[in-house]
Amino acid sequence: MKLIVLGATGGTGLEIVRLAIEHGHSVTAFVRSPERLKPFRDRITIKQGNLLDSAELGPVIKGHDAVLSGFGPRLPVPKADANLLCQFGGALTRAMPQAGVKRVVVESVAFLFKDSIIPPAYLLGRLLYRVSLQTLPLWRSCFKKAGLSGRSRVHPN
Repeated sequence: MKLIVLGATGGTGLEIVRLAIEHGHSVTAFVRSPERLKPFRDRITIKQGNLLDSAELGPVIKGHDAVLSGFGPRLPVPKADANLLCQFGGALTRAMPQAGVKRVVVESVAFLFKDSIIPPAYLLGRLLYRVSLQTLPLWRSCFKKAGLSGRSRVHPN
């Protein structure tokens, strides 16, 4: 498959890129700054831009089979970044229909897993889990308004 990875330079995004390559997919990473992708440079396509801007995002998404996102603000979230997920959701749901791409996987709350590299992150995740679930209807609503359909799943363990 031809995959585009958003948030590819964060911890989750780097893992998504690594796994996609390992499974033989063609990967494009759309990032602000590509420095952290140096180990993959000869195996992926790197596009630089602003994923909060649907006008930039749309042309980069076009021609891909699916969008994979590891995008998310760093914790703790500064007040200036409080609306990042909403801005991202809006940009993504405007860009995807224009680009003709209907598949998206949004990976978040990875810190909830028991085998987390940093065990205290799992405990923090369990405390924040209820808050994380509150964002699920927002994502569903954004995707539905954009005419994107599919399933959403929450994996607590």
